[in-house]
This record gives sequence, structure tokens and C-alpha cells, in this order.
Amino acid sequence: MIMARHFISLAIGFSLLVASACGGGGDELEKALQSLSEDDLAIMVLPQEAFGDASDGLEVAPYSGFEDSDEVADDTLDPEDTGDDLEEAGFVTGYSLDFEDPSFSALEEGAGILTVSSTVELFEDEQAASSYLAKLLEDNRRFEGEEVEPGTTLEEVEEFVVEGIADDATGLVLHGSFGETDFYATGVIFTVGRLRAGVGITKADDSDVTPDAERIGRAFAERIEGVLLGDIDETPVPIPEEEEERTIPCPSGIDDVAAMALSLEDLPSGVTIEREGCLSEEDTVAAYEREFDLGFAELGNSQPLFLQSAIALHEDRFSAEAFFTGMRLTFTSESGADFFARFLEDVDFEVADIQVEEIPVTGLGDGSFGGRLSADSPLGRLDVLLLAVWVDDAVGTVTLTAPAERLFVDDALALLESMAARMEAELTTAR
Repeated sequence: MIMARHFISLAIGFSLLVASACGGGGDELEKALQSLSEDDLAIMVLPQEAFGDASDGLEVAPYSGFEDSDEVADDTLDPEDTGDDLEEAGFVTGYSLDFEDPSFSALEEGAGILTVSSTVELFEDEQAASSYLAKLLEDNRRFEGEEVEPGTTLEEVEEFVVEGIADDATGLVLHGSFGETDFYATGVIFTVGRLRAGVGITKADDSDVTPDAERIGRAFAERIEGVLLGDIDETPVPIPEEEEERTIPCPSGIDDVAAMALSLEDLPSGVTIEREGCLSEEDTVAAYEREFDLGFAELGNSQPLFLQSAIALHEDRFSAEAFFTGMRLTFTSESGADFFARFLEDVDFEVADIQVEEIPVTGLGDGSFGGRLSADSPLGRLDVLLLAVWVDDAVGTVTLTAPAERLFVDDALALLESMAARMEAELTTAR
């Protein structure tokens, strides 16, 4: 679920990307650092047993693995950071190994571990690593008390002294909030020459885990040195593949389904396309999805975390109408809440108090409807708005997800109107 991935990435980002240290690796390791292979980073990160009791019951997170400059920039505190900025600052590549509780059970109980993680990043040289990390530490101070992602605030930052790792190793305890949900990240960060390394423990309560973070940080420093000197040569921990819908080439010789979907022209500046393409769907001539990365962009008064536009092109008008009618009945019938309760059984964390209501939509295409799905989750009350429009032999949908207080129907309807206009224009031209 998009909200789950969003929350965890923020927690990991808080614990590993907001502090710096400026210790060097020493002359003994200099030669090894210069000949370092990027593949060595996957061996340096800590296996699960190194975290001890803190990782009991956790699983390897599918978002672990190599991270390019764009992915790292997405997790820094500064919303202005870009992948190009990191590359100009000397960033080469990074690797993280994260262990998570995908059920968020700690949030339900108000105590316990959400994630543990270790990350190592490679820079062009020691000066590049030091300069960039100094920038991150300044961001840490600058954004304290600020909203750093839609709905997420860096409430408080505390530093603590760390000894026995690197000359300038830094420890941090960060208090973050997502809506009404609090989480706490404790991390230890240090540098080894042109490497920046860090470990983090993210919890649902504010109990003190600084001794654990220091112990794990020391183990990480020893492991990095062991890999550099050739004393450790192991097979990297396997990373499970994330389940993502695979796109296929869009069929040729039919209406341009991509042109019917919402585009960047319909959205504020700063929005980018996260994923797009045709999907293999039965009972359609072509099915197309476009998912957007909204960043801090506001859609009117709304600030959703997820936005998707989809088009299903059918063989004829009759088939499209049947598809649209079935969708509407499923979502808006008296049994709609029960249907979605069964559907939500597939998500990893528990939801409760599922409410489904119809949203009036008139005057668009050959037919239109809207629905709101609301549910309590470990992240607070979440809203999903699904709006659909039928035009000739195509059905389009707009889906938005956000904390309940950050999603407004009028803003979603404006997007549906834009998409309906695109559909009508494309289908009229094609005919």
C-alpha cells in the first residue's frame, strides 16, 4: 500500500540521512578505499543477527538494495534536493539493508520496533563525503519543527556523543510525526574515508535505545573495515523483489490511451511521473496507468500522497458501459464496505471502521460517479477517493490517497474534469 511504503521510507530517511560525521578512515585503509568496488557495499551492510533482539520478528524490506542519486534525494529532508545535486556533490551510489515489520504492529500497540537499518554511501573522495554530510547536518537543524513531507513533521532533534567508532561520529534521536502518529528514530552516523555509513532504529515509542544504536554502530564500523581489508567476503543478504505491476507495450493501431490519462500539464509544477504504461488486463482492448510523484505539490486545498490516472479502452460502447456500471455498483452498493473489507485483508497492517460513501458527480461524459473509502489504520484515518468517467468506449479513473484531513472532493473533481476532457478530445479525433 502506498501509505505504508511512504511511512517506512520517511522513518528510514530520518534515521540515516540527517546527520554527519567527519572522521577519516586512516592511512591503512586508504588503498582499499580507492580500489573499492560498488558491489562491496552490499557486503558491508549489517546482516539481521547483528542487530540482536532489536530485529526479532522483522523481515528484509523489499526496498533495500542499491540506491541511485534520485532515490537518495527523495529521502533527504530538503525538498529541494535532486539527484543532480547529489551527483554534483560527489555522490556515486548507496546501498541499504532494512528490516521491517510490515504489519506496523508496534504502532497499534504504541511501543516497539518498526525498522532497523544500515546504509553505506560511496562518494568520489573524502572531501565530497564530508562536505555533503555537513550539509545534511545543517538541514537537520534547519528543518526541526517543520513539515518535511506532506503530513510528516520533524518534531524534535537531539544529538548525543558517540565514542569508539570514528573521531567525529554523531548520534541522533529524532521525533517525527505522521498526522497523529508519532515515531522515533535513533541513529549513529560516521565516515570512513569516502564512505558515509549509518545505522538506525525506528520505534513507535520514545524509550531510550542509544546504547543499542552505539553497539550496532561499532559493529558496522568493524564490518566495513573487515570488508575493506579482505577479511570479510560473504554473499550479500538476498533482497525480496517488490511486487509491482509490470507494464507491456501499448497495442498499436488503436486510440492513444496514454493521451487520455491525466498528464503533467494538468498538475502543478514540481509533479513528476513515478510510473506509467499499459497493463495486461482481460476484457479490455488496452489498459493504461500513470502514477505521479507529487512531492510537496498542492492540488487546490488538497495534499495527497498518491495520485493515479487510469484508462480502460473497450471493444465497443456497450462493453465500456457494462464495465462502468459494474464498477459503480460494487463501490456504491450497501455491501460496498464488506467488499472492501475483504479486499483490504490483503494489506499487511490492520484497518478498521471501513466506511464507503458515494460522491455525486454530474455532467461528465456519458456517465460518472465518485466514491470515498475511509478507514482507520496504524497511520491514522486514511481516505481514498475513486472517481470514474465513461466516455464512449473508454472508462477513466482518478484515484487519490491521503490522510483524511488533507483530501477534498472538489480538488479531485477538478482532475476528473480535466481527464474527461482529454478522453472526449482523443476519442472524437480518433472517430
